[in-house]
Amino acid sequence: MKDRSGAVTATLSAPQEHGTRLRNNALNLLGNLGLALGSAAPTASIALTLAAIVAASSYASPVAILIIGLPMLGIAAAFKRLNRWHVNCGATFQWGARAISPYYGFMVGWLIFLAYFIGVISICLPIGPYLISLFGNVQSRLGEAVIGSAAVVAVTIVAYIGIRVAAWVQWVLIAIEYIGITVLAVYCLVAVFGHHAGSVPFSASWFSWSSLGGVSGFIAASLIAVYMFSGWDTGIMVNEETENARETPGNAVMLSVVALALLYAFFTFAFQGAVSNKALQANGADALSYIAQQVSGSALAKYMILAV
Repeated sequence: MKDRSGAVTATLSAPQEHGTRLRNNALNLLGNLGLALGSAAPTASIALTLAAIVAASSYASPVAILIIGLPMLGIAAAFKRLNRWHVNCGATFQWGARAISPYYGFMVGWLIFLAYFIGVISICLPIGPYLISLFGNVQSRLGEAVIGSAAVVAVTIVAYIGIRVAAWVQWVLIAIEYIGITVLAVYCLVAVFGHHAGSVPFSASWFSWSSLGGVSGFIAASLIAVYMFSGWDTGIMVNEETENARETPGNAVMLSVVALALLYAFFTFAFQGAVSNKALQANGADALSYIAQQVSGSALAKYMILAV
């Protein structure tokens, strides 16, 4: 719109455009943050990527994670600003359609759909093998597929029940996950710094550019790190259902990116040297449970299976 002087000025859209279909003020900052952190699936992401990111960047993978955290934080800051301008659960494709063109918004929307579709499938892949492994050395492709599909159905039911229940469930899962990986991290750090048999002793060279593998190693590790971060934008997607819809979702995604960068860097650093690189690569499909078995025993290994 234009003011009296003829200058173009921006207008803030209503904070609740879909009030008849979405629950207004259902989430506070903590609930929104829980959805953002939970959607990144930290434990499953580490389980899926640990062997790959160590192979790509040797033991300098935490450096790559922290560097990638910076542009992620920039994107989160941009999302925060855009959310102030236009609060809409469509977020990125709505912003793209309004700011650039409807065709751009259309393509972004389908890319988001595809990314989440592939993301859900990739996160579900370790569920079946991990759960079946609780019952011993048993292999069943059909069983793995059924368990993974059942997990998707269960999550869909929780989402259908309501956003508050979904946020509560996410925080319960986060608590279960982080208790397990924190305990495991302690065992791993003791193994690394205590020079236990089978572990890789810590060296300052882990943080060097040469250890990272130069540009090629950094690029390879960065692509994996980007995948690890994916999901934090959920905090923006639920903006219309969050208290103080123009401010709180933006604050939540900023906090979630910082938290994920620090947590991913720390846990990757703690886990990567607990076993040899050769052993890690050989057991990459169930890296966390294998590491837990080596440094602690079967009890923590089974807990990590449940956590993933």
